[in-house]
Amino acid sequence: MKKETISIATFDLEIDDSNPMENLNRVLEIVNSFEADLFLFPELFTTGYETEKWIELSKSSNEILKILSNLKKSIGFSILWNENGVLSNRFFLTGKKEFYDKAHLFKPMREDKFLKGGEELVSMKLEGFQISPTICYDLRFPEMYRKLALSGTDIFLIPAEWPKPRCSVLHTLAQSRAIENQAILVLSNRVGKDSSKVEYCGGSGIFLPDGTFLEGNRVHKIDFKEVLKNRKFIQPLTERVEGVDF
Repeated sequence: MKKETISIATFDLEIDDSNPMENLNRVLEIVNSFEADLFLFPELFTTGYETEKWIELSKSSNEILKILSNLKKSIGFSILWNENGVLSNRFFLTGKKEFYDKAHLFKPMREDKFLKGGEELVSMKLEGFQISPTICYDLRFPEMYRKLALSGTDIFLIPAEWPKPRCSVLHTLAQSRAIENQAILVLSNRVGKDSSKVEYCGGSGIFLPDGTFLEGNRVHKIDFKEVLKNRKFIQPLTERVEGVDF
């Protein structure tokens, strides 16, 4: 049974591309400073895109997942995952057995050269809410969000490493996915510069189905009754036309 409210904390994060444990310590400091039903942190928050070092850097991932899981808090993030020498960009929500591997690999960052893409959509339950993770570049593929919405998704989680020159695109896409699917969308994006001097724009926050944006780097209590009110007033999921919309 869904709670009437859920408290969500989402954060920008500056990442040291070659120092997984330092990045973990930044996350631990934040998680230990706030109370929330759900935390979200950026894509590949432990390693960034030091692709040539990924095999070595991925060796810390199991330990980092274990440390975060032991906190007994619900923390969402994507991490470089090494399974028998095959790397993936994998999303975990601590306390859940389900995980999601990024399906749409971003060729300009050479993800397709280093990673195996995911082939399945994933949802999980938290506090009675159906939560569906996707990762960064996935935002440009609205069909997957519609599939997840039709399956009952209440909250999308999007960890990202989205660069500053395209920051307005990030917010436009995130807001659109929330509005068109009548779901809450939680975004966490990297901030600062990486080792190649690429700058990331942050802009983390929560998008509501009516288009409202709640700025990140803090905890927001979301009243789900307002989401349900919006779903009753406008019903694009049930009013799709066969042969036109699908």
